[in-house]
Amino acid sequence: MPKGKKVIGCKWVFAKKDGSPDGTMRYKARLVVKGYAKREAIDYNMAVVKYSLYHILLALVAKYNYELD
Repeated sequence: MPKGKKVIGCKWVFAKKDGSPDGTMRYKARLVVKGYAKREAIDYNMAVVKYSLYHILLALVAKYNYELD
């Protein structure tokens, strides 16, 4: 871990799923992060790139014959 950073914990979530036509019970499990322990700009950044931006950039690259590295 980098200095000044903390590990964000996680926990297991278990669920029973029923309602299948043959009446069997399914058991599911997943590992989730404890999001309430995160601090903005310290543990994560809010910047998210949308796919539409990629389409615009690729269109400009194609139009002006730029090269992608």
